[in-house]
Amino acid sequence: SSHGRALRLKDSPHLFLDVAPTGTKSWRFRVMHRGNAEFVTLGRFPTISCAKARYLAEQALFEIESGGSPARDARMERTRETVRFADLIERWFAQHPARWSADSLRVTRTRFSCHILPHFGNRRIDDIQPADIRSLFEPMAASGKVDTIRRLRAQLVEIFEYAIELALITDNPATRVKPPKPLPPQHRAAQVTPEGLASVLRVIRSFPGSATLRAMMELQALLFVRPGELRCAEWREFDLNPVMPTWVIPAHRMKMRQPHLVPLSRQAHAILVSLHESTGSGTLVFPGHRSAKRPLSNNTMVVALRTMGVPAGEHTPHGFRATARTLLDEELGFRTDIIEHQLAHAVRDPNGRAYNRTNFQAERRLMMQTWSDYLDQLAGGDPDAWLAEHVMPLRQRVFRGA
Repeated sequence: SSHGRALRLKDSPHLFLDVAPTGTKSWRFRVMHRGNAEFVTLGRFPTISCAKARYLAEQALFEIESGGSPARDARMERTRETVRFADLIERWFAQHPARWSADSLRVTRTRFSCHILPHFGNRRIDDIQPADIRSLFEPMAASGKVDTIRRLRAQLVEIFEYAIELALITDNPATRVKPPKPLPPQHRAAQVTPEGLASVLRVIRSFPGSATLRAMMELQALLFVRPGELRCAEWREFDLNPVMPTWVIPAHRMKMRQPHLVPLSRQAHAILVSLHESTGSGTLVFPGHRSAKRPLSNNTMVVALRTMGVPAGEHTPHGFRATARTLLDEELGFRTDIIEHQLAHAVRDPNGRAYNRTNFQAERRLMMQTWSDYLDQLAGGDPDAWLAEHVMPLRQRVFRGA
């Protein structure tokens, strides 16, 4: 398997099998032309068997040694004159319609329209050189758009590979352009002291705007999932049975691609039951204002916090994850492996197996309830007295000794 990368496998000094990121395998014959190696497509495997490809390569080699050149696909010569890069992109989009969700199609098309099509949308595809791609990326790199460059380069590699499969070109110019190194991960601002968290909680609880948005921000603090996982939540993922209410986030929405279990505290359960009265008739827990079919935008919580005087440099919705990781350990004394399980990080058991979403259910349920009670105390109670009465005995009895 090529795992999303193009591979070139050598059969003989002149014959290669190219494996595209899509898995398509094509035989290529290498010929030297004016000191440069050119690759001529002989056909696809398995339509052309190994034996047939070797025979065709021998024939081509014989032609060259006799002073001729290997026969080019007539279709290649004809279409080279007419296929523009913009037309090729449309064919590329159309080849795997099931691959594109409405959102990813819109984002990818926008990316191409902004960055690629103005530069060489009208150019013939066999006319585009590695230098053209580098000149496209240089100003983007200067303005720090490293992630965009990496995505565009990967898609250009795939598009040009598709053109090779169609016998429109013989070489992939995008593979000769090195991707920039990824930027170091940016740590989202987070309040990691009890006092800092208390001030953010008081701001959220006094939010005067939409009740749906306030519920979303409160749940973000209580459940500390990734904001995108919460934003796109669907009602069918929740079991709101009051005895053991639970949210199971499906694997396809999780970063680690494993289903994730979130025990719901009494406070989280109450917020969801109340919210169900207003949005429960639809699919989404947090439908957008313009369309019930799309969730609230990913910037909604950030803007709400900023509007209420919490700058993005001090705390962000994603920051609740760092807040919980720090305070569950330092203030509430929970074991770090249980915290990491609840954060859906890759925790491995002693045998090296990735964690199971059902691991430590009882401990995680107790932890989530304790966290919710602690947030209530921070927002409007006496957290120190509460810690002394409720958490210190637990800490001595259960967590550190476990």
